Amino acid sequence: MDMKTFLLLVTSSPTASANCWSALAFANAAAKEHNVIVFFYGEGIHNANSFMQPPGDELNHYKAWQQLADSHRVKLLVCATAAIKRGVITLDDAEIAHAFNLKAPFEAGGLAEFSQLTQTSDHLIQF
Repeated sequence: MDMKTFLLLVTSSPTASANCWSALAFANAAAKEHNVIVFFYGEGIHNANSFMQPPGDELNHYKAWQQLADSHRVKLLVCATAAIKRGVITLDDAEIAHAFNLKAPFEAGGLAEFSQLTQTSDHLIQF
């Protein structure tokens, strides 16, 4: 079987819809046999917020994405501009904010990188 690359664009907040759960389920299934790269943009940025603490009976999307990345070597990219706009701060920007909540395996990226990834991926799917 030819290994394909799936680029997932996650634009949904983990607290606003089931789309994030669907993205996680799809990514877990696809990563078993294919390369998966996830790009978080817009409200999807909140999936990368390490400070999010959902109630115990709800899925912790941050930890679920982290587990996916660790288990299947999935790259998790976060639009840096959209992240800062929503209070998700990298270690590099923490000097200004005095705290950071964008941690590995999530990485800051940009729309230019996303554009390049669309050229090298076999499929682009938005959630």
